[in-house]
Amino acid sequence: MNDTTRRVPAELTERAKRRSMAIRWSDEPPNGWELYNPFRVVCFGTLDNVADWLTAAEATGR
Repeated sequence: MNDTTRRVPAELTERAKRRSMAIRWSDEPPNGWELYNPFRVVCFGTLDNVADWLTAAEATGR
C-alpha cells in the first residue's frame, strides 16, 4: 500500500482527536486501520469500521 492510499480523511482525524485518540495503519497481519489511544487499540478494520465506532461512541456520549 502506498502513501496516497494510507491517507486518513481529515474529518476522521478530527473526530478521533476529540476523543484523545488517533488513527494509524497496522502493518501487522491482518493489515488494517487502528483507532487507538495511548493505552490500547479500541477498533480495528477499515476506515468505515473506524467511522462507525466513532459514530456509536458519539451517540452514547461516552
